[in-house]
Amino acid sequence: MKSEQQLKEAFKDLENLRQTKRGFYYNKNSESLALIEEFLSGDEVTVDGVVINGEFHLGGIHNKKRMEGPYFEEDEYTLPFAGTAESEKEIVTILKRITKFLNLRETLLNVELRKDNEGRFKIVEFSVRISGGHVYRNIRDVYNIDLVGSHISSIFDDNQGIHLFSRRLNSPKASTCIKFIYKNGLVKKNNVGKAGDSPYFRAYYPTASVGQTISCAPNGFDITGLLSVRYKYSSPEDRLKVIEIAKNMEKELDLEVVAEKEEGETFVY
Repeated sequence: MKSEQQLKEAFKDLENLRQTKRGFYYNKNSESLALIEEFLSGDEVTVDGVVINGEFHLGGIHNKKRMEGPYFEEDEYTLPFAGTAESEKEIVTILKRITKFLNLRETLLNVELRKDNEGRFKIVEFSVRISGGHVYRNIRDVYNIDLVGSHISSIFDDNQGIHLFSRRLNSPKASTCIKFIYKNGLVKKNNVGKAGDSPYFRAYYPTASVGQTISCAPNGFDITGLLSVRYKYSSPEDRLKVIEIAKNMEKELDLEVVAEKEEGETFVY
């Protein structure tokens, strides 16, 4: 926003969104209507691992689709990590510091990081869990590491789970991509369709129900579904290939979203 008038219009849109009560973006107990933030444009990753006996162990670093603003949508989570060994070391150091200064002992751990304009990773958010969707499965597919199993193992003082992380030193077993599906309108159908026949198909979770009205940015941030794709991995180019496969597979979903256009006219995605 570059003017006071644009700010007023943005707050009006937010108030209208709040009154619709759609998406649970705001609830009646909210004391503030909005938080003004500056968009930080840069490469973003989501990092998942487990803390065992006070030490952080890396499971996987998912790259995300780079968004240039003015809003951000999660999309195209890919493994294996596309960064350098130095970047991975920088990221792991950050998570080890979080573990140390919060005195974490036994927990799953997820951290979202984004690069600043000097190329340094900065923390966006973190939580004592692993990422939702298919991240857990992707880490198993690519590295043969079961984060949940390792966490449970550590809780019961069984150190066998720690040995799994040596597998990250081997070559990745696959490349994976989670494609986030975004639409505007009324959901008529939301099923896997012909996409499920692909040899690269892994899973599809329809997160929007039939009959639900959904919105994507800039009108809202509803996710219609999560499509997970697995491909071989023999070179870095396979990361780009698995993203391309996911985009094409999205077109094969049995997905119909009808949006109002003008006075009774409709169009279908």
